[in-house]
Amino acid sequence: MEESWEKKFSVGTFLTILVLCVNIATIRYDMLQKSYDPNGLDGYFYALQAKSLVQTGHLENPSYQCGYYLCGLCSYICGDAIKGVKLWSAISSAGISLAIYLVLGFATGDFYFSILGFLLSAASPTVTQMGVNYINNQTGVMFLLFYVALLVLLIKKHPKSVPGRIALYSGALILFALSALSHKITLVYVCLVTVVFALPLLIRHVKENPSIHLAVELAAIIVFLVALIPAYRFFRLHSPRFANAFSLPSLPYFNATMKKSLGWGALEMSVHAVLIYILAIVMLIKKRSGRCLLLLVPALFFPFWNLDSDMGLRQWMNAIPLGIPLVVYFVHQIVNFNGSRERGSDDRSTLNLRLKLLVRIPVLLLCGFLYYALYNFTPDFYDCESDPPYNRYRNIVRDIELDDDSLLIAHLGLNHVYTYEKDLKDALNWLPNFEMPVEKIWRLAYGTSENHLRNVLKSNGELPEDSDGLIRKIDYEYTLIREDLWQKYLLLEKPAIVEALNNWYNPHEVRPDYIRKPKTKK
Repeated sequence: MEESWEKKFSVGTFLTILVLCVNIATIRYDMLQKSYDPNGLDGYFYALQAKSLVQTGHLENPSYQCGYYLCGLCSYICGDAIKGVKLWSAISSAGISLAIYLVLGFATGDFYFSILGFLLSAASPTVTQMGVNYINNQTGVMFLLFYVALLVLLIKKHPKSVPGRIALYSGALILFALSALSHKITLVYVCLVTVVFALPLLIRHVKENPSIHLAVELAAIIVFLVALIPAYRFFRLHSPRFANAFSLPSLPYFNATMKKSLGWGALEMSVHAVLIYILAIVMLIKKRSGRCLLLLVPALFFPFWNLDSDMGLRQWMNAIPLGIPLVVYFVHQIVNFNGSRERGSDDRSTLNLRLKLLVRIPVLLLCGFLYYALYNFTPDFYDCESDPPYNRYRNIVRDIELDDDSLLIAHLGLNHVYTYEKDLKDALNWLPNFEMPVEKIWRLAYGTSENHLRNVLKSNGELPEDSDGLIRKIDYEYTLIREDLWQKYLLLEKPAIVEALNNWYNPHEVRPDYIRKPKTKK
């Protein structure tokens, strides 16, 4: 094993992988440059967070999530927040591939399977889409995979020296924390992974020391009860997000919403889901080592997610980069590359020949195809036309000038563009839940004209005499109006029209606590 490791995982090999990582990051960055604006549904939110961190030293919206700070660091390096966000998205995407390579390298000691996992993630449509829309998720997945790589290394090659153990354990703790802080989903996964990896070690330790059996059981019960407290608080706080999140089993490729939004990614998710369950069954039948990892399969590819829900979409997107090393590892274990070490020389030569013919050649051909796909197909996986119309939003906010201590209410996306373009002036896509002077709160109303607003208010005696600056047309669909006049208008308008106007484009609810702590206005 040691000789194979030194041959197949030399410094030169690793440097080659790093060069490929630079290529992946470059391809991803060039792909994201197809749009002048930040990419994805929350692109400008990441950009304004990074801009605020660089300019003021703190985030515009306080958060512990690591992705915002790393976007800010890249923005400082680039000198531009939008480019910085794209740079971190590209780097973390390549980081996922590198982490998968290390996980499989430490777990299998086989270069072919390690590079296969590396290229599967590099050319993945789902991983590409994650870097466009879910940078915090991607950041957490990257740290989680590096954490798993260190766990595998600790199990496979546990260092004998005290400094070596301290370094690896410290690194594992840091990566655990970074993964947990990056996103709530990876917080759950990193805890689950820790339990799954610790379980066989704990069982083996109890078998070797029966006297500690009772103590271990009591400790497990205490840990379980303590874990119930944050779990209960988490689900109580986030329960609205889980509404309608579950349904009967279905594959993304056969769901119209997923297929339309993800394209090839929906097919990739479906293939991985079917394949990993088949491999899990084979692992059980053949009783291969590493069967404890089968506990991760239903957690990652949970069959009961509602694919039409945001929660279901996010969970399936997370499943691909986390499931790729599992799929490749299961295949490796089923083929049983190391079985020849326990057999005679004749059996060993026969097995090696079978592996070369039946495994090496297909793996190399698949790697070649994935490498070709990475360079030729990856840019097509991102359609900048599917992003919000940021160019229009920039034109809308260009002529809006409000006081620094004012607040603008505008729908999601538009509010972030305003804050970014207007030197971090406040804008919410919710009704404020704090007190402010009425003359300081404004709204970009959608779907009604300036003349209609004035006529309704004037005919009911609610329009101030000097109202020239209180209601102003911005474009054919948006009107800037002071919030107190908007609320009066809604009370005076016909109920059917009010019901039609109270939609996503016209924020009409107070920010829910499960999204973020209530924002305070100084």
